[in-house]
Amino acid sequence: MNQITIIALVTLAVLVVATIIIIPVTKLMFNVAVTVIPFIIVSIGAYYIYQHLLKRNKQ
Repeated sequence: MNQITIIALVTLAVLVVATIIIIPVTKLMFNVAVTVIPFIIVSIGAYYIYQHLLKRNKQ
């Protein structure tokens, strides 16, 4: 009975700590994604436009 109680408490503590750690990390990741993804899209778009202009200039 004692072991089961200890295991339950440890599991609960781990879950609580994991939740406390994961929520800010998830928010941080979301903020990073919101900042970085448009930049990546713009970079890819600029690269394709640049390639297109290079091809046009060669002809």
